[in-house]
Amino acid sequence: MFKNSGMLEYLKIAQDLEMYGINYFEIKNKKGTDLWLGVYVLELNIYEKNDKLTLKIGFPWSEIRNKKSVIKPVCQEGTFFVFYVPHLRMGNHGVYMSHRKPNNIKTQKKAQAWEEKHQK
Repeated sequence: MFKNSGMLEYLKIAQDLEMYGINYFEIKNKKGTDLWLGVYVLELNIYEKNDKLTLKIGFPWSEIRNKKSVIKPVCQEGTFFVFYVPHLRMGNHGVYMSHRKPNNIKTQKKAQAWEEKHQK
């Protein structure tokens, strides 16, 4: 099996795992409780600090439209990071869809030729 083929097979298996495609960020709620914010293509999720697999609460993108989010840094001299949910949602969806597109024959042949060339 070629290296690229092996990597593709690995990704096909990995994308079905529970945590695949979720970007985790350490957060604190207003009470000061440490939590994880999971940003996923379909929703925003909140997890307990010691358990990234068990969802505490989830917010589908369709339910949080036109919302503004502010991230406040821990250090006092930092500035706030403000983002609007539709922009983040569109970006995540674009990445998700680009990974779901099947490779065409031309791309597969190029990858195979490159692999054969570099094995010599």
